[in-house]
Amino acid sequence: MPVAAPICLLLTTPATRTKGLWIGGVDVIKDPATGVGVELSTVEIVESVSQAGSLRFVIDDPNINVTVAAGMEVRFQNVTADIPIFRGWVQTWSYHPDFGNLGRKIEVTCVGVNVVLDWGIVATALTIATGTDPTWAVQMIVAQCVGLNVIRAYGVGGQPSSQANPIGPGGGVGPMSAAVTIAAGTTLREAIRAVFAVTFPLADVATLVTIDIDWYFGLRVYYQADPARIPTDWTNLTITDTIAGAIVSEQLEHETTGADIVRSLVVIGGNPAGSGTFSDGTGIQGKTAVLSDSTLLDATSRNTAAYNYLSQFSIAQRGSFSLTAYTPTQTIHAGSCVTITDTRASLAGPTYQIATIRKTFNSGTTENWDISYGGLEPSAMASLRRLTRTVLS
Repeated sequence: MPVAAPICLLLTTPATRTKGLWIGGVDVIKDPATGVGVELSTVEIVESVSQAGSLRFVIDDPNINVTVAAGMEVRFQNVTADIPIFRGWVQTWSYHPDFGNLGRKIEVTCVGVNVVLDWGIVATALTIATGTDPTWAVQMIVAQCVGLNVIRAYGVGGQPSSQANPIGPGGGVGPMSAAVTIAAGTTLREAIRAVFAVTFPLADVATLVTIDIDWYFGLRVYYQADPARIPTDWTNLTITDTIAGAIVSEQLEHETTGADIVRSLVVIGGNPAGSGTFSDGTGIQGKTAVLSDSTLLDATSRNTAAYNYLSQFSIAQRGSFSLTAYTPTQTIHAGSCVTITDTRASLAGPTYQIATIRKTFNSGTTENWDISYGGLEPSAMASLRRLTRTVLS
């Protein structure tokens, strides 16, 4: 059996350990007596609300006793609090000669359980009727999917998200205002997005949902960037720039960008009454988009469609900061909110959604967190497009 048989003879459980790392059911945190296993300082975790999480670590294998296999289940656990910090599967690994060239180190990379949002595929086309509660709609989609492994797709309509009730966008949402047909081959993530595209009441069209899978395999569906609507079993983070502040950040970078915002819209409906030209009302020069929808046949539906479309765009605020030797709050996750007060960045308490948390671990109970908020950093391709105004392939 990979990992288990040889390494079990070499590993013992340190009495004072605060973390455990199980691969295929075997805890591989380093045993100081034998020198075999994973040094905590080599562990790095990335939580993200927009892409699969990841875990990296290095196994010291001086006697070449450890074998790693693709797809092995991995669990990284806070032993003291009995809370999972990461769950997923082994994806890649590489060997590096060490220990006087008599042994080796094995660098392992794992993917988080939320990757099944993109692995899971709707196997058969599905039509969900107008008026369906979005919670039930998500469960209908899950029932049609293959490739999900085990996820907990529980939910009660109108209730906020929690560990016991993962699918919980809360009150004031839905029911679905239009029927949705989901084609066979659609990923679970995109199928859920299709449901919520026709769910929000008009006042909430600019508020999107977060779709994720937690470390308990719960399918989380909840509002973004609203402290009152994140999962009830999660908490938010408060950052200040004063010594007396609850938590002081390091290396704060905050960016404001108005690039690529649609400022005006041409609606092409099914007739003249359903067509027209609209602006966002700011008077700022910017991109014009075209929305073509033959079902728009009157001024009301035309105006609603234009409002919904233009409300997607706003000045983007995003940034990053670090927390070093931080005693972690275990209920803060990617998807939680952060409120920042920092006069140097002209921030007076705005709230943003945490996009990613990159965690490394110290020898004691403290951790080092690098946090990005308000959306991921722009890609190099997006930056080139912004600077050159050129569409690159």
